[in-house]
Amino acid sequence: MRLEHLEIDARPRPHWMAVDLGHALLRRHWRTTYLAWWGPWLLASILLWLCMPQGWMWVASLVLWWLRPIFERLPLFILSRAVFGERVTVRQAWRAWPRQLGGWFRSLTWWRPVMVGRGLYAPIWQLENARGTFAAQRRKVLGARGAYGVAAWFGVACAHFEMALQFAVYGALGLVLAQPESANPFAFLAGHYQDSALLESAGFLCYVLTAGVIGPVYTAGCFGLYLCRRAELEGWDIELSLRRLAARRNGVAPRGAGMLAALLLGVALWWGAPAPAYALECPPPDEVVAMRQGRGPAIDARQAELRRQLDDVLAREPLRNWTCIETWVPEARKNDDNNWLADWLRKHLKGGRGDGISANVLKIALIVLLVVILAWLLWRYRGPLVSALQLQTRRTAAPPTEVCGLDIRPETLPEDVPDTVMRTWREGRQREALALLYRATVSRLAHDHGIELVAGATEGDVLAACRRSRLAGSLPEAAERGCTGVTEVWRNAAYAQRWPAEAQLAPLLAQWRVAFDGARA
Repeated sequence: MRLEHLEIDARPRPHWMAVDLGHALLRRHWRTTYLAWWGPWLLASILLWLCMPQGWMWVASLVLWWLRPIFERLPLFILSRAVFGERVTVRQAWRAWPRQLGGWFRSLTWWRPVMVGRGLYAPIWQLENARGTFAAQRRKVLGARGAYGVAAWFGVACAHFEMALQFAVYGALGLVLAQPESANPFAFLAGHYQDSALLESAGFLCYVLTAGVIGPVYTAGCFGLYLCRRAELEGWDIELSLRRLAARRNGVAPRGAGMLAALLLGVALWWGAPAPAYALECPPPDEVVAMRQGRGPAIDARQAELRRQLDDVLAREPLRNWTCIETWVPEARKNDDNNWLADWLRKHLKGGRGDGISANVLKIALIVLLVVILAWLLWRYRGPLVSALQLQTRRTAAPPTEVCGLDIRPETLPEDVPDTVMRTWREGRQREALALLYRATVSRLAHDHGIELVAGATEGDVLAACRRSRLAGSLPEAAERGCTGVTEVWRNAAYAQRWPAEAQLAPLLAQWRVAFDGARA
């Protein structure tokens, strides 16, 4: 693979940006790509239109849709060469197309045409010629990290674009064929639904045109995603950077200067006569060994050699993620005259046979001492601690006086809220009545039940706060049901102008009285 001839910026990038990269590549080579696609696509469409009997044109559209994975190999062949600077003509693409159909029967198996993200895996089958287990492994690796999901959603988006273009072509046909006095472009086709031949021919023509436009777009987008996934997995940007550094070094440093520098370095090393350094040879950690053993057997000798070279490179100090360090460890003293406490504990606690008992006893003694000191401090400063806790309780934020533009102060509410709401409703002031009911509900929640609300809380925020308090056990279930019912009625009336009937309002007021006024009584 000639990475130095890449015409794109090979670097890891977000998946949808990679799809846009494929579209940019298609825009640069759109003429060759579309001419190569439309040649066999149009020929196949004409043959199917001539061979299919009357009433079976939908089968022709289905056959074209089923054969699309074969036609998608033409744009993929052209773009895969163009990305490395190789210009392919339409004639060359058509002549190479039969050789690109290796495994054409597999392309028409039941799962590939219906797989909306197949464009990401098409280069594996066509460009890498992967088959069997190796192809499955490649699909798993390339489709990881959400890449296949993006390809699938891109396929769904392309299908919707095709549908929109089909409606547009239908409208254009109806606009051309309809009578001048008809203002609806679909009136002609809708009025001639008995003519099945006309409708089937129009549907087949619309599918041929729209699929011929969107097909290369889908292939190019998925190919851009495939390139970026390979660049991310194989480190194309790192390799290109290293190649540029090597070329710059070879171009700047002449051979004579390199030989002189090597000679001076050798003299300096010989003159300095440094002390011999002992290289450390540590075995790799267990996780590295497990990772190497879990890769499975190599497919061939070439892959085994590549794995060996890769392991050698990753085992070097700059790249490996583990370090071998030589440290000094103090030698344990067998006869320590200063360790009189440990000797005394061994002598008196286990008769001289308890090696290591001194450390355990000291640990327990220190823990007990720490607990005693902590208990004494709590008891000694119990007064300031209690005062601080009470002060923190008193500092709890007071309920707001206004929520979402509604005054929720208890002194602004009537004594009997349900009766006032019903009287206001019967006077014809429905919005004022429901606003009073909702305002009283929020006021009861904030002042009587301690629900924490802010001035800008919406209806959804109030419901969420009620739900949290209900789960915490600080709000009765009846209050939560009452708040839910009042909020639903208020939303429908305030935002959708759907007013409840008086027969629905009376049970709601009775429920509100039980939920909020009953708790006060």
